[in-house]
Amino acid sequence: MEYSKIKEKFLNWYSEFMSTETIPFTIKDQVIILSIVSDEVIKSELCKQIENDSLFRIIEDRSERIKLQINKYAKALIWYLSKNPAIPVMYISCLKQLQLSTNKEINIDEFIGLFHDGFIPNYSLNNLWEKQKLENGQNLVDLITFN
Repeated sequence: MEYSKIKEKFLNWYSEFMSTETIPFTIKDQVIILSIVSDEVIKSELCKQIENDSLFRIIEDRSERIKLQINKYAKALIWYLSKNPAIPVMYISCLKQLQLSTNKEINIDEFIGLFHDGFIPNYSLNNLWEKQKLENGQNLVDLITFN
């Protein structure tokens, strides 16, 4: 497939991702966000566990590979929201596309601002993951280069 077609498909998928309905924050979500923002999670023993978690390593590796400028608080929040490896890959890809238009580092305010009514529910994230797959089984988010 030509790269221009891949880019077009990605931008369509990105638009759908960004417009997906969200579910409201729960009290637990709000407590987690507040503890991340207040540095409690980042400075705690939990931080060492998070950093050794395979999902957090995916966030770190993918961010570095696509040169996403993202701070540790936003990474911690993505980790909290991620139930499987596909979720951080989608969030990171969408945040990079956003960053291309804003030229700003992604911080927790930027990230929460995208989904101010809550977060995308897991069933929607699973559907979005399936929609980004190409006919040959490749993942669109792995093919996009963000130039």
